[in-house]
Amino acid sequence: MDAVIIRWAAIVAGVLAAAALIAVAITMPWHHTAAGSGEPAVKLTPSAAGVSPSASATAVVNTGTHTGSGSSGSAGGSSIVTSLPVPTQTVGYPNKKCLIPYVWRKAFPSDDACVPPHGMSQAAADDAAALSRIEPGGGANGKYTCKPGYVWRQIVSDDYVCVTPAVHNEAMNDDAQISNRILLTKLWVTDYSDNGCSATCIQINGDLFNFSAYSVYVYTVKGTLIWDHFGVSATADPTIGPGGTFSLDAPLIDCSSSSSPSSADNAYVYAVDSATGIESAEVPIIASASSTC
Repeated sequence: MDAVIIRWAAIVAGVLAAAALIAVAITMPWHHTAAGSGEPAVKLTPSAAGVSPSASATAVVNTGTHTGSGSSGSAGGSSIVTSLPVPTQTVGYPNKKCLIPYVWRKAFPSDDACVPPHGMSQAAADDAAALSRIEPGGGANGKYTCKPGYVWRQIVSDDYVCVTPAVHNEAMNDDAQISNRILLTKLWVTDYSDNGCSATCIQINGDLFNFSAYSVYVYTVKGTLIWDHFGVSATADPTIGPGGTFSLDAPLIDCSSSSSPSSADNAYVYAVDSATGIESAEVPIIASASSTC
């Protein structure tokens, strides 16, 4: 009889102990063990935190590098972007002035394309807004994929600033005009044989001057002025060249074909852009202010 009582007492004790463990499990909070190095930490969505979920709420897994769904193209993978590469390719003519009223665009430090003034301010505004226009997490064009409504500016191949299609097209048009908007004060000499010239005379031509006053000077190699001209304004004549142009018939005989032993460069011509004071290169000539060489 005593043995039976002891067995029942043990059974009752076991039941009571199990009930106590269940009670503890119900009343105490459950804690997950921290994720090991091989497991990503999971950031719960608002619904998991007790907040009503939105239609797009999903769990975000932080693996250190977000690969996203976009393919990796020339812009690289699709990790979260905090900065854009700064292009190093040279655009335009470094340290050369633009024709008035154009200015350097300076979309990046080596961008010296000459554009209308609004093009420079547009580039600055687009650069300032660049990161805000990139699709978070990347997309079909890699990590620099633009948000809908924007495209890469692409002044150079690694220019990933996102702009409107209209701004992209304007940048392409400006790039196509680079060589036509720079103040190069180009000067060259040809011949003419009419307009009162009794022989073959020297014609002085210039392009890529400002559309403003200019002056032309012809000096002997000894420094004596033998002819000059002051133009009211260089004109737009695409048959001569881009920018401000002029073509002058100088009253000087071209002696470059003379068989005289003295037929060496005996003079030079240069021109000055009056708006800036910038001079052209000196062009050597063989000329005579008399009727013969």
